[in-house]
Formats: sequence, C-alpha cells, structure tokens
Amino acid sequence: MSRIAFRPEHVRFKHRARVAVELAVKKRILEKPDLCERCNLPQEPCRDGRSRIQAHHHAGYDQPLNIRWLCVKCHAAEEPPLPLKTHCPVGHEYTPENTYISPSRQIDRRCRECARIRDRVRQPFRKVKNVS
Repeated sequence: MSRIAFRPEHVRFKHRARVAVELAVKKRILEKPDLCERCNLPQEPCRDGRSRIQAHHHAGYDQPLNIRWLCVKCHAAEEPPLPLKTHCPVGHEYTPENTYISPSRQIDRRCRECARIRDRVRQPFRKVKNVS
C-alpha cells in the first residue's frame, strides 16, 4: 500500500495535480514560461538552477493542467493567508495575558499556561544547590 493513501483528501489532490503538471512539462505538453503571468517580469533562476516560476492551480486541483504560471511572490499573494490559531495545541486560549511573543521572532507565540504547567512538573526534579 502506498503512503499517499493515508493523506487527507485535499493533500492527495494537490499531490496528483503537481505530479500531472511535472509530467506534462517533461513530455512537453505544457511549456514553462520565463515570465510571470501576473507581473510580467522575467525571473532569474534560483542559485541551484530551479525556476522561480511556479504553477498555480487557480481553478482547483480537479483540473490539474488548467494553471497559471506565477513567480514566487505573485504565487504567495494569490494564496489566501492562513488564519491565526486562537488556541494552543493543549487548548488554552491565546489571549494577551496568556501569550508570550518572542522579541527576536515576532511570529513565534507561546502559551504561558503551558509554560507554568511545564515548570511545575520540572520543579521537584531540579537540583538544589548546597549553601553551606
């Protein structure tokens, strides 16, 4: 049995669409352009030789060869942003009082309640320094 059978449905469709586009480009059914269809700017290849032009399945994954060729920036702009999570993995709500935001990484949010619980569990196991 293949691994793909265990993936959620939308991930399987996305994978099949990507493979279909790769095969169509390889067999020269589709031609990968040098210009982005949205901004019409030529794109230099990446340092490792890969193209910066990507296939964007705007019609859905059920029509895998109905695509637009977009540069990396335009492709990211076309995708809807992911919604922010409202709760930590354990289920505590991310409120201003319960959320720690790392100063160095503004994206990184941590649950203060989970940190308190983690510290309470670790407390008995910490070594006590001898003050003699």
